[in-house]
Amino acid sequence: MNVEWIEGTANGTLKDTGTSWTVGECTYGFTEKNLIGTIKGGNPATLEVNATVLPRTGACTLKYRWTAKFGISMSPTSALYIEKS
Repeated sequence: MNVEWIEGTANGTLKDTGTSWTVGECTYGFTEKNLIGTIKGGNPATLEVNATVLPRTGACTLKYRWTAKFGISMSPTSALYIEKS
């Protein structure tokens, strides 16, 4: 995974770098640099996922959309901000 800063914000886009996983006979994953979602900086920060998951190998043809919203907590603080590197 890779995070890219969104100019003028404390947010970033989360992109995949070729992750895959196997369920039964099927392997699923993302395409190279597939946009997974957005990290919204703050206290607490959030990750909003909205991605298409594709079959990679096997006899599987199911293509599905993954949507979710996660809170990001960190210790000793729960603030997270994305900056230009």
